[in-house]
Amino acid sequence: MDGNENASCRICHESNSTTDLVSPCFCRGTMSIVHLSCLEKWLMSSLKNSCEVCGYEYDVVRKTKPFTEFLKNPGTKKAKENFFADIFCLLGLVTFTAATFILSFEKPNFMVPGLIFVTFFISITYAIAIEAFNYHYFVWESWKRKNQTVKIINVT
Repeated sequence: MDGNENASCRICHESNSTTDLVSPCFCRGTMSIVHLSCLEKWLMSSLKNSCEVCGYEYDVVRKTKPFTEFLKNPGTKKAKENFFADIFCLLGLVTFTAATFILSFEKPNFMVPGLIFVTFFISITYAIAIEAFNYHYFVWESWKRKNQTVKIINVT
């Protein structure tokens, strides 16, 4: 900011940063002055693309961290444990289903009530697995929104 030695960033309230102060929106006076890096961090944490004072819509590019980062740290320890426990259970369920399918062809005289029970059990278990998938999808979508890098482009 030229000509104003006392100008400070409205977010971090510092003026002695290595980055220049800019006025990227329609705000006026001291409310218009920010460090670009501070504004990007603010937009990342607030999950918004606009100025909360004047409503100016910033031209931003959001980049989500890769899925492998989610697998390493999905947010909480409990979420990570639940995710891997559900993956393990799903693998077991698929193995059990395949074994039941193969056995039903190898032994055609396999007891009908047993097959009915197994079919019912597998159906209920897959329904629970679908609910678990929906839960993990929600956790992942929430994680994606909170784990992005924000870059403001075309700052004037």
